Amino acid sequence: MRALTELLTVFVAAFFGFFALVASLIGTVVGFLVIAVAGFFSAASLLIALFAGVMFTFTGKHHDAVLAVGYSLYAAGAFAVVVVMLFYRDMGLTRFRGHPEAFARGAPDAQNPCSVYA
Repeated sequence: MRALTELLTVFVAAFFGFFALVASLIGTVVGFLVIAVAGFFSAASLLIALFAGVMFTFTGKHHDAVLAVGYSLYAAGAFAVVVVMLFYRDMGLTRFRGHPEAFARGAPDAQNPCSVYA
């Protein structure tokens, strides 16, 4: 009976472990897509802002200047999303496994998050 209980425990742990792995994979893919889409919108907004700024230098219209500033702010907002997502990704890497750059430098205390960035 004890062996059957042990086997059942292993199966239940494997079952939940599999779904935790799938959830982790989905989270990684969604996070990557958020970063990629935000980066694309940031780059597109900067191109539009650049075009509007060039048009303002030629036409001198107030509308073009407002467009340039507005799209620059849109780009800053999208870029902030990328920065925040990458910050939390790096914080998670540091907390759970140690930062990869610290391992590459050969830091002896790469697992200690307080001294990795010092």
